[in-house]
Amino acid sequence: MESLIENVLYTYDNASNATVNYAKILKIPISDRSLVETLQGHPDYPSMLAIYDTFDGLGAEVVAAKIEKQQLPQIVGPFIAQIQPVLGAQALFTVVKQVSPNSVIYLHPERGKWITESDESFHAKFTGVILIADASSVRPEKDYNRHVQTTQRGKIIASIAALLLPLLAIMKIATYAIHLGTHALWPSVYLVLSLFGTFVCSLLLWHEVDRHNPLLKQVCSGGKKVNCDAILQSKASSLFGVSWSIIGFTYFGGQLLTLLISDIPNRGVNSTLGYLTLLAAPYVFFSVYYQWRVAKQWCVLCLAVQAVLLAQAVAFFVGSHPLSPLLVDLEEVIRLALAFAISFAISSGGISLFRQAKEGRMHRNELARFKRNPALFNALLAKQKFVTEPTAGLGITLGNPNAAHKIIKVCNPYCGPCAKAHPILEEILKTNPDVQVQIIFTADDSDNDRKAPPVKHLMAIAEKGDAEMTKQALDDWYSAAKKDYAVFAAKYPMNGASKTQGHQLKKMKAWCEKTEISFTPTIFINGYQLPEVFAIADLKYILNA
Repeated sequence: MESLIENVLYTYDNASNATVNYAKILKIPISDRSLVETLQGHPDYPSMLAIYDTFDGLGAEVVAAKIEKQQLPQIVGPFIAQIQPVLGAQALFTVVKQVSPNSVIYLHPERGKWITESDESFHAKFTGVILIADASSVRPEKDYNRHVQTTQRGKIIASIAALLLPLLAIMKIATYAIHLGTHALWPSVYLVLSLFGTFVCSLLLWHEVDRHNPLLKQVCSGGKKVNCDAILQSKASSLFGVSWSIIGFTYFGGQLLTLLISDIPNRGVNSTLGYLTLLAAPYVFFSVYYQWRVAKQWCVLCLAVQAVLLAQAVAFFVGSHPLSPLLVDLEEVIRLALAFAISFAISSGGISLFRQAKEGRMHRNELARFKRNPALFNALLAKQKFVTEPTAGLGITLGNPNAAHKIIKVCNPYCGPCAKAHPILEEILKTNPDVQVQIIFTADDSDNDRKAPPVKHLMAIAEKGDAEMTKQALDDWYSAAKKDYAVFAAKYPMNGASKTQGHQLKKMKAWCEKTEISFTPTIFINGYQLPEVFAIADLKYILNA
C-alpha cells in the first residue's frame, strides 16, 4: 500500500524523478522536496546542467561527460544517463544502477521501475551523456531529520486515508453477514463494486491533475490503440462542462456513502440504487461505441468503469427484484442526496484544490528560474542604487579578499531578518571561494544605543585576526534564540578590548547615514543594492552560476 501511495502522490517529472532516485542511491541527506525545489528552480531546468548544478550546490563532486557507448562498462558505480527510448522521441534521464558485460540495470524513465536489459538494447537508446557524483563531501540538509519525519507522517496519513473506505466496507459486509446470512452475498458484491468504481474514478480524477504520473502511464499503456489521453481529453469527456471523471466519482462515491450509512436491511435504498444502475446502463454503450468507432482508441480506466456498471446491473438483477416498485421515503431521499452531494463536493473541490496547488507550484518554480537567471539578475542589479562611499576598513570582512563577488550586509545585531540572513551568507562563503562578505553595523557609539555593546564586542573579536573565531562568534550571536549580551560576553572575554571600538562604530554610523540606509538587512552586491524582488537565498544560485 505504501508503494502505491508513493506512486500516486509522491512522483515527479522525468528529470526530478531521476535526480531524487540518484540522491537516494548515493544516500544524500536531503529531503526529496528540497531537492526537487532546488532542481526545478534552476534557470535551465530540466537539463543535465540543472541536475549538475543541483548536486554541485549540495557539495558533491560532480562530473558530466559524453562518452562512447563501448566505454559504458568501464564506468564504475551508479550514474545518471540520458537515453532515447524511441528513435526521434524526446531524450529522457535515467539512473543506471549497474553495468555488466552483457546487461544493464536501470530505472525505466516512464514506468519508474528497475529493469534489466541487454547491453545491446540499452546501447541502442544511450545518447552517451552521463553524470556521476561523489556524495562523500555533501553537507546534510538543515533540519533533515525533521523534514524526513514530516514526509513520513504525510505518507502515514495518506495510507490511513486510502485504507479507511476499504476497512469501513469490510465492516459493513460483516454486518451484512450477521443480519442477512446467506442473503448477504449480492448486497456485499454491490458494495464491493461501488468501492472499486470509486477507486477507478479516483484514478481518473488524478489523471486530470497529473496525467504524466508513472503509475497512471503504466495503467493507460499496453498497445498502439490504448491511449487514455485521447479519450479523457476529447470533446466527449464532459457533460454540461462537468467531466465524466467527476460524474463517475460522484455516482460511485455517492453509492458507497449511501450503503455505508444506511440501515440493514434497507430495501428502499437497495431499490433506489438498483434503478440508478439501470439508468446508468446506456452510458456503457455510449462510452464503448465512442472509443471503438469515433476515437478508435481505448481508455483502460474508462473500460474498467463500464465493466463495474455492467457488473452492478447484473448484481441488481440477480440479487433483487428489478421489476418491483421503487421504494423510497423522504428520509432516504435526503440521505441519498446528501451522500451524492458530498461525493460531488469532494471530487470537484479536490480537483480544484489540486490544480491550484499544481499551478502555484509551477508559478513558484517559474519565478525561481527567472530570479536565478544571471543575465536577468545583472540587468536588474545595474539599475539599483550604487554605493559611492568607500567601505575599506569598515565592519567585519570574511572570505576571499580578492573575490570577484563582494557582498555588503548592513545589519542590526538585534534584527530578526539579519539573523536569518547570516547562515545563508555563511553557506555562500563555504560553497563559493570567489565571494567576500563585509558586515557593516548600524550601531552608534552611544550609551543609549543597546546595539553598541554586542557590535563593539564582535569588532574586538574580529580585530584579533582569527577568522575562525570571528565566524564562530557571529554564528553564536545570530543563532541564539535570545540575544543576551552578558552571556555572549562571558563566552568571549575581551578584557576591555571592546571599549576601544567606539571610533569604528562612529565610522560605520557615518557611512550608513551617507548611504541612506533605511532598513536592515540591506544587501549590496558588487556595489549595487539587491533588488527587492530577490531574496538573499537567491544569491546561492546566482553567484554560483
